[in-house]
Amino acid sequence: MNYLEIKKELNILLNGELVPWKRLIGHINYAIDAINTDMNTCFPTISVDSSADDLGAEYTAIPDKYIRTVILPGAAHHYYMVDDEGTTPEIDFAREFAAGKFYMLRDYSCSVPAQYRVQDNEDGSFAGSVESTYEDSNGLRGIERGNVQTADPTDPLSWVGEIW
Repeated sequence: MNYLEIKKELNILLNGELVPWKRLIGHINYAIDAINTDMNTCFPTISVDSSADDLGAEYTAIPDKYIRTVILPGAAHHYYMVDDEGTTPEIDFAREFAAGKFYMLRDYSCSVPAQYRVQDNEDGSFAGSVESTYEDSNGLRGIERGNVQTADPTDPLSWVGEIW
């Protein structure tokens, strides 16, 4: 979706306001930052994107579906939160923004391109990655859980006693 479309659609959500692009950028960045926090991602904000001054340029980091269902309601919520305290549109947009973030987290978190995922670990693996920690005598790899690795592989319940 290009920046001109984002501007037009956001102004429509704001009851037909004619808010200039430079004033909308902060509200859009608020929504992107909230997404980054909730999804542990690093999508670029509009102010960081060097092509943001060209309204014909595309914002391609986030799919159009989520720009419409998450970023625009989030930016509208922030606009009303900053300008008009406690109005009905603010509350409605807050609900729509929260629901949109939930659905984006549920449906898109596994599809986020690697360049937008936060890499927390020293080896460059992604936050929350599960690494196997041992290899048993059968060559099977797994996560070390107490003494489970020493359980008798011929007795499926031998590890139960070690836990209790």
